[in-house]
Amino acid sequence: MIQQSVERFVDDNYDLNSRVALSSNSPGFSTENWHSMAELGWLGLPFEEEDGGFGGNQIDVLVVMEQFGRGLVLEPYLASIVMGGGALKRGGTDALKSEILPQVIEGTLQLAFAYAEEQSRFDLDDVMTSARKEGENFVLNGQKSMVQNAETADKIVVSARTSSGQVSPQGITLFLIDADAEGLSRDNFPTVDGLRASEITLENVSVGPDRILGEVDQGFSILQSVANDAMLALSAEA
Repeated sequence: MIQQSVERFVDDNYDLNSRVALSSNSPGFSTENWHSMAELGWLGLPFEEEDGGFGGNQIDVLVVMEQFGRGLVLEPYLASIVMGGGALKRGGTDALKSEILPQVIEGTLQLAFAYAEEQSRFDLDDVMTSARKEGENFVLNGQKSMVQNAETADKIVVSARTSSGQVSPQGITLFLIDADAEGLSRDNFPTVDGLRASEITLENVSVGPDRILGEVDQGFSILQSVANDAMLALSAEA
């Protein structure tokens, strides 16, 4: 059922000329398509029913991604739903999930996941971006590279080091940051596959403790799980 629905969507909306036109103009995808995906329930597939989702499983997401690959779909399903949403559903408090996930599922709020850094390449535990405790809050400084969908995201999940050395799975914490937070800047650019990505700079960005995903110093397991989901999704799309 899902496969047939997504297949029809791709056939109706993603001929080559349509894709080129979408990728050539801001925001690099169709907001109308995105809202259609929300109405069809695809944005809610991987989320639990108690969070407003449809309680689907990983296979459902892979079916969607496989069909998206047929048309090289530009809408940020991987970045916002699989990665950003994947981090939030795993690490968000009940209060944070109830605040954010319904908007994600409705298509009115988009996410991005900023984990890569210039020096880290494929090492998820190589994190130089720092998060220093100041009172109740944390202050983040550093840079993140190749952040998909950061240009249009409303909120960005950022990995930062709260303890241990530069390369260690221990001491990594995940923060949910407003994309327009003071001290956060984005250098946006197109990628070779027609998508959009950004280099993100964080300069004394203050984040409250209620915006932490998971536990302080224990974010690596969430980061690794999201990366695994993303690799499976990309494999299905290929």
